[in-house]
Amino acid sequence: MTKLFTLATIAICFTIAFDAAAENPPKIGADLYEKKEITVAEIPPAIIKMLAERYPGFEIKEAETESKNGNNYMDIEGTLPDGKEIEFDLLLDKEEWRIVEIQRDLNLNTTPRAVVDALFETAPDFTVDRIIESDQGGGVIIYEFYSTQIHQKTMKKEVKLENGKAEVLEEEWSH
Repeated sequence: MTKLFTLATIAICFTIAFDAAAENPPKIGADLYEKKEITVAEIPPAIIKMLAERYPGFEIKEAETESKNGNNYMDIEGTLPDGKEIEFDLLLDKEEWRIVEIQRDLNLNTTPRAVVDALFETAPDFTVDRIIESDQGGGVIIYEFYSTQIHQKTMKKEVKLENGKAEVLEEEWSH
């Protein structure tokens, strides 16, 4: 009788747990991705010094930290002395922050012709709403093309430019 009572209790607990999970399912990737805005005062002084040395006159406008798939990142947006907006994506690597991407917005006229041609060869009907140039360092630049024209869903295409050769990527680029 005790075993039957124990089994019944366990079954009820599982039923309650499954019902709760069905009502409040976990968000996909919720444990893998988290963003948080931070103030300039929260940016480590070593990062501010590094950016000031490499990009004199860079003015920080906003920053955020994010955690993705076990990695810690910091995104710092601001303007250069000429007024152009730029974003630095940093990765915490062995207790040191390093720049992994430098991003800026472009338009079709300022995007390299080979990159634009590669995009439209594979997606001739793609309507470009936004272009982000993402310098990965080492001569690799990823161009992110965004469109919201199809069913009001944001679509993204990426083209890698390396050694003058443009290649449309089948999978999203990662560091």
